[in-house]
Amino acid sequence: MTTLSPAVSDVLTERARQDEKWGEQNHDPEVWLAIAGEEFGELAQAILARRFGAAEHSSHNTGVRAEAVQLAAVAVALVECLDRNAEPVTPPADMVGSLALRRAVEIAVGTPVPCPQCSRRTPCRCVASRNEGRVEAIVAAIRPWLRLDDEPGRESS
Repeated sequence: MTTLSPAVSDVLTERARQDEKWGEQNHDPEVWLAIAGEEFGELAQAILARRFGAAEHSSHNTGVRAEAVQLAAVAVALVECLDRNAEPVTPPADMVGSLALRRAVEIAVGTPVPCPQCSRRTPCRCVASRNEGRVEAIVAAIRPWLRLDDEPGRESS
């Protein structure tokens, strides 16, 4: 029989306490991120209080280990929620297209474009603007979202 370390045992005890206090929690990952962020902030405050003994952190001076256990328990709760709710959480239908478009633009903005003077795609000493190449990369990335039947010289279908 495997025995649990005191750390794992304390995390499981904290998980039981959280379930008793809040009941079964089934949040979207974004909400879990906020909850974990709040717990991480409390851990950071406990670390600062321990390191500097600052009076403004005295209300969170419950100990670095105790805060770390709470953060770990929230991470376990997130995993349990994901396991319970196996279907992927998808954004609302009206956001899917705009999120994909945003991602396409982010990728295009990061795409290296050649310098119009020396043709390098890496940083160079030329003072030439790469804006035209960047605009072309962005337009190419968002082309699927554009109404191409309005382009001059293109027949409407």
